[in-house]
Amino acid sequence: MGDDSKSILRSPHLDAFQVVGTEVLLLTEPMDSFMLMGLRKYKDFELKNAAQADLPEVPRQEEKAEKIPDEEFKTLVERFKQVLGERVTDVRASSRLSQSVARLVDPQGTLNPELQRVYKYLGKEVEIPKKILELNPSHAILKNLSRLEAASALQALVIEQIYDSALLVEGLHPDPARIVPRIQQIIEQALNRSLKSE
Repeated sequence: MGDDSKSILRSPHLDAFQVVGTEVLLLTEPMDSFMLMGLRKYKDFELKNAAQADLPEVPRQEEKAEKIPDEEFKTLVERFKQVLGERVTDVRASSRLSQSVARLVDPQGTLNPELQRVYKYLGKEVEIPKKILELNPSHAILKNLSRLEAASALQALVIEQIYDSALLVEGLHPDPARIVPRIQQIIEQALNRSLKSE
């Protein structure tokens, strides 16, 4: 679900479905959130939200990208947890991402996504729900991030940006303009590193 089909098609939740060519419903109308609160099945098809953590594993084609070694990845996950703190309930590897660096999923027992959207449309104050941040251990950004000096300022900035980007994709970011100064800092530090290495 999302505001338009173009943004939904870029959702990291669809990575695994796109790899295997599984069809999904794209729901873009505000009333869809209300409808899905009561409609759980259509004919023989059970309706499930692609963003939920408890969906069954989608079969994947053979892995082309090499993953970050387990120990390195564990260290990186700990760094994410340290930087993001209470904003997430957990950080873990995803077996469902192929193109995207990260995605946010709802832990079991949280307010379902349809209800979150209904509250948003009704103008109700809803806190950003604490979600699970899933990371793609094969993604180039995370591979390079794990090679940065531990606890460096750039590493923390990139972790914050990955989280905020995931919130943006979900339509949950309370203040997208707040991201701009950080993006500028990341660009500045990346350019400084690049010029130093020449």
